[in-house]
Amino acid sequence: MEREENFMFGNLSCILIGLLQTGENVCGSTTMRKGSHPLDYGFHSTLVATVIMGIYVFIKNLFFGDIKEAAAATDFVRVLPIMVLGGVISCIAVVANLSAMKLGHIGITNGIYQSSFALNFLLMVIFFHAGGNWISFLAVAIMLAGVLCMAIEKEESGGFNKKWLFFCSVAFVFNALGQFVTTIPSQYNFPDGMDIRGFSILLAMTVCYGVAKKAMHIETNKAGLKVSCLGGLVFAGVQLGTYPVMDLLAKSNSVHLFTPIMLMTVTVLFSLYSRFFLKEKFRKLQYAGLVCCLTGILLFMI
Repeated sequence: MEREENFMFGNLSCILIGLLQTGENVCGSTTMRKGSHPLDYGFHSTLVATVIMGIYVFIKNLFFGDIKEAAAATDFVRVLPIMVLGGVISCIAVVANLSAMKLGHIGITNGIYQSSFALNFLLMVIFFHAGGNWISFLAVAIMLAGVLCMAIEKEESGGFNKKWLFFCSVAFVFNALGQFVTTIPSQYNFPDGMDIRGFSILLAMTVCYGVAKKAMHIETNKAGLKVSCLGGLVFAGVQLGTYPVMDLLAKSNSVHLFTPIMLMTVTVLFSLYSRFFLKEKFRKLQYAGLVCCLTGILLFMI
């Protein structure tokens, strides 16, 4: 009975995190339309999220637990470097994705970005020997076919949008790498008694964005600052919920459902936002690409 409750609550939590992630994506795309630089949005949003996560970790360990025991039950040597690396990789993915949003179709850009889960799955199979059957590999093939369909984006002049495709490709690859790296502590059960995974990756991202922003002399866009901070607030919610939900799903041996359910929620909701709020038009081939990606995600849930 407890196993079934963990399963149901875990799945509902995945959908909730998907809703929050959609909100963060909306904030990011909004700041791009307001003229913000991707590094500017990245720095301010992750700064807000880092502060919130830092407060959470501090209060949790100081007032709701034994900080000495929690520290003793945390493998800092292995967890921190891995999460920092994941943070740096994620920065590259986010900057590339936001840059692509400024250059092309926002809804299609997001669809390609979310579909990087297919590449992440292949990496999990190759390096972690994750279980994969013919349905899983069929899902990957369908998702990659969908990405190719969506990638055929043309400029208004009729030419092929090479810059957009370049940034989409970088975002696709590095998002998959970021997902892969940040799951290593969970895959090998590295102890994290202090719950520092979310905080460490956010701190690494904030420093990375800040250094790059300073080095490139990028000024803060005041028009998009409030939205950036709101994005950080929502992103903190995503980080606060992600790892506890994964741990909850692990109790019912269904942690593999986390990413597909979350991605399904984000892809559907953001596509609706793109079509009906931003009034972006989807060509038949792009609709087919979205359907393929959603079909592939559904197959992963079987």
